[in-house]
Amino acid sequence: MSNHLQDDKIREGSGFKGLTTKRLVIIEKNGEKYSPSPAQKRGLKMAPPPYSLALLASLLKFLKNSFDDHYLLREVPQVRSQVQASKFIIRHDVQRNLPWALTLAQKEAEAGLRSSFLVDLNSPDLGVHEREAKTILHQINDLEHEVGLLLPLPEYCPPAKTRPTNFIPHISILIHQMEELLEQPIFSLAFPDESLMYPEQSYFLATKICASSAFLSQWLLSDRLHNLHPQVWEREFSSPPDKILQLVLHPELWRD
Repeated sequence: MSNHLQDDKIREGSGFKGLTTKRLVIIEKNGEKYSPSPAQKRGLKMAPPPYSLALLASLLKFLKNSFDDHYLLREVPQVRSQVQASKFIIRHDVQRNLPWALTLAQKEAEAGLRSSFLVDLNSPDLGVHEREAKTILHQINDLEHEVGLLLPLPEYCPPAKTRPTNFIPHISILIHQMEELLEQPIFSLAFPDESLMYPEQSYFLATKICASSAFLSQWLLSDRLHNLHPQVWEREFSSPPDKILQLVLHPELWRD
């Protein structure tokens, strides 16, 4: 494994490439393009500004006061049908700045919350060497947060109906790498929220769960796709489309 934890095998033979513009992501396979839905396009029109830790503290307090309880990502598939009152998940998609993810983990632990931190081992932007990454992942886990695997970036995530058979073995390679770093099994896998191309059904690899946002909940707020300010919370919570809110945060968007 290289210093930025990148597995070159994941980049070979998929037959997919991503075309990224300022406003949308298009997945292309063999000349065929897959565009996002109008709702997804609206979500990508405006890049959110950096958020403050003070705003995070207010958001965490609001969540605790507005919901019955919260889950880790790995817990939801087992209890999904039993949910009676509103719950929430805090999910961190970590593709950049792994050390700052630890800062958010500490803030959330201080607020008495557990969160799911999904890390893209294929990203060259984690900002740490393998040994430091291992230490940070253990520190996050020691705070009673969950550490899972964020699957490769959009250009390596094929649409569900055209998924190549060699994609799942690549996922297995990344699972093995993460388990070597954590020295324990991992149970949560997910595609990044900017992928736009979730599989129609979740992958189940042995005891591992790939829980996409579409599978877990119809109610998702993302700091990358939405502007997370108090007026947004009030509007969203006035008519919730589901009993479980999935809040997706990206550590690099949050500042002191």
